[in-house]
Amino acid sequence: MSNESKTVAVLGAGTMGSGIATVMARAGYRTVLFDIDEANLRRGRRGPGHRRGHRYRTGTLVC
Repeated sequence: MSNESKTVAVLGAGTMGSGIATVMARAGYRTVLFDIDEANLRRGRRGPGHRRGHRYRTGTLVC
């Protein structure tokens, strides 16, 4: 793999979208999560457990 930065955009912060965003962030990709509903983004950031919250705070997952 090259040294260039990889960014993944996930459209939709529901159950599937937030799960995909979590997996991609954990794999080391800079992940941007989009949703038209602000409430979905808030739920997507919280997610199950603390792992996604940690990724959000460290800048790997952007909502």
